[in-house]
Amino acid sequence: MHNFNLVISGYTPGNMLDRMLHACVNSCACRLVLCVHVIVLGIFSVNYFFQIHQALDQEIFTTEQVDSTQSIGTQTDPIPLATDCSYPCSLGESSTNKCLSPCCSGIQVSCQSPCCNGVPPECPVCKGRTREFLTSTPKKKVRRGLELSLCEEESLQHSLLSEKSLKNDESYFPSEEEEDSHDSVHDTSYTSIGPQDDEKYIVFNEQLQQLFRKCVSEPNCSAPIVELQKWNTGTMVTVKGICLNHHDFTWQSQPVQHRMPVGNLLLAASVLYTGNTFMTLSEISDTLNLRIFSERDFYYIQEKFLLPAINQMWARHQEELMTEYRHKAELVVAGDGRCDSPGHCATFGTYSLMDTKDNIIIATNVVRVTEVKNSYWMEKEGMVRGLEQLQNAGVTVTTLATDRHPQVTKTIREEYPHISHQYDVWHIGKSLTKKLSAAAKRKECMDMQPWVKSAVNHLWWSADTCDGNVSQLKERWLSIMRHIVNKHDWSVGEVYKSCAHDKLSEEDERTKQWLKSGSASHKALQAIVTDKKLLKDIELITEFRHTGDLEVFHNVLLKYVPKRLAFSYEGMVARTMLAALDNNTNVAREQARTRDGTKRWKLQWSKSSQDYVVKKINDPKEFSFRDDLVGATLDRVENKIGASEGAIEVPDLAKKTLGKTDKPSKTDAVERQITRFSVRCPPEVESTTALAHQESLRSDLKRL
Repeated sequence: MHNFNLVISGYTPGNMLDRMLHACVNSCACRLVLCVHVIVLGIFSVNYFFQIHQALDQEIFTTEQVDSTQSIGTQTDPIPLATDCSYPCSLGESSTNKCLSPCCSGIQVSCQSPCCNGVPPECPVCKGRTREFLTSTPKKKVRRGLELSLCEEESLQHSLLSEKSLKNDESYFPSEEEEDSHDSVHDTSYTSIGPQDDEKYIVFNEQLQQLFRKCVSEPNCSAPIVELQKWNTGTMVTVKGICLNHHDFTWQSQPVQHRMPVGNLLLAASVLYTGNTFMTLSEISDTLNLRIFSERDFYYIQEKFLLPAINQMWARHQEELMTEYRHKAELVVAGDGRCDSPGHCATFGTYSLMDTKDNIIIATNVVRVTEVKNSYWMEKEGMVRGLEQLQNAGVTVTTLATDRHPQVTKTIREEYPHISHQYDVWHIGKSLTKKLSAAAKRKECMDMQPWVKSAVNHLWWSADTCDGNVSQLKERWLSIMRHIVNKHDWSVGEVYKSCAHDKLSEEDERTKQWLKSGSASHKALQAIVTDKKLLKDIELITEFRHTGDLEVFHNVLLKYVPKRLAFSYEGMVARTMLAALDNNTNVAREQARTRDGTKRWKLQWSKSSQDYVVKKINDPKEFSFRDDLVGATLDRVENKIGASEGAIEVPDLAKKTLGKTDKPSKTDAVERQITRFSVRCPPEVESTTALAHQESLRSDLKRL
């Protein structure tokens, strides 16, 4: 089964489908293979189920009625439908009971014998035999829920023939619903459902070939296929054949818009819009032996259709945000940068600005290292671009919260004096935790370990309760030096002269691990707490701002722009836009609840605190923006919109290569490699052997 060729199939044009089904049901041999359940093969859309079921069930034969001596193209008459119960249970006696025997083909007639007693006897025609389904994949056993007896099929045949006889009557006028149902079978375009919403299936090659054993070109021809060709265009399979009566046909598993198989377009769009890569898709398809498009075709579709669609949607979304924020008198924004690699040799830097009230990404910019001096300057450049973008849109930023990047601090102080700059409390607390933990590991300062977490919590409390007053913030912060030695009142200071906690009980004072004044631990803690740089930096945390939600957005970025993979400039920009759309779409999720209304929580181990923490479980994400992107992509193909409309602009400096010198030719580079090999040749190797190996390398070079 592993060696079967697989194809992805979706929509089937109606007129070709109709010809295939009429030809199949008119062939006595094909009826035994296809019968009523060819729909399960999976190459057809689910929305065609009822129409195809009607087309297939119009003429069905049982195995006993097929004459093996007849030619393949011979037509035979269907089984006459029973009008009276011929089952021997009647015995000529009248009864008001209805005969439930399936041999009556579903037509209830008066049973002449009371011996039935409401229990249907065995049908003398089919004897309970069932037809097997054709499926899109090889199977071991037919599911019981899908079995139909031959006589039950005859019952369905009778109802369909009755409807057909009505439609052949000149006085019959179908209703609007019936006309729509009939037209949808033959229409090759999507009338009620689009290719985006149509269901798709995986079809095995051997199962697909079962549909093309007889002529599918003419409804009254059931001659065998004498010439059959099959090829795939990416995920689309095309079948072309000629029957014994010289009828030719061409069938495609997908609709085609302007020479573009829609399945190829949708699959490429699904890969990019979900944050995946072609490499992942290729590995899956190779393992499954699934036919897909090439890597070159994927990037062609991405460049021409997908990237412009993302850029245009983000532009419209950002314009809506600018219209909303343009009227806000106060806007507090958090900004932070992110590099595309975990080391110090990043190629791209992404700087994002988030509204701290609603956690909405309002601006994001990608900077390539060739646009600045080195990777250290990318964060400052990204921040400047973001602020200028908001300023040009008429949005006023009152407060900007960032980390302690020196270039960012200087730029805001000198170029944006009207913006209140605040440091992220979490970043300062993280730095403080590292210093205290390192000091507590020293042998003489081991008793300082229990106070590490308390000192960080005290910093957060000091920033939260200082009411924007720098002096009060510093007094509250420095009071920890007295508290840890069990001293809770003092005379120095302007405002804060005692601890804010309640009076400790005797048991608390006795069990608390207080530090001794003047001890090594106390001096080490005092050196960290009174550090000049720290005291200067905490002056910018008086408004108690933090960028934690922006760090959460960076985790979303990891899904769309993983750091272990390299992308082009356009790919980085588009994937960053996708992450921003994902964040803004799901930012207002509420906490999930159980059926009885209880809020859902989960316990998770925290490596930083070395303890279990409780986190809430939110409602599942919704990705409506992906459906909008797929719809916009299909519109671009249908309307023949070129790649230039909505294309991502690449700055001239971003087009430069990372190399500091001119790129040599491949021939010269290989020649230098050969020369270096001859120099590194160990002394124990004879010169003739080295020369022979060098000549072999040169011959390989000529073949290149």
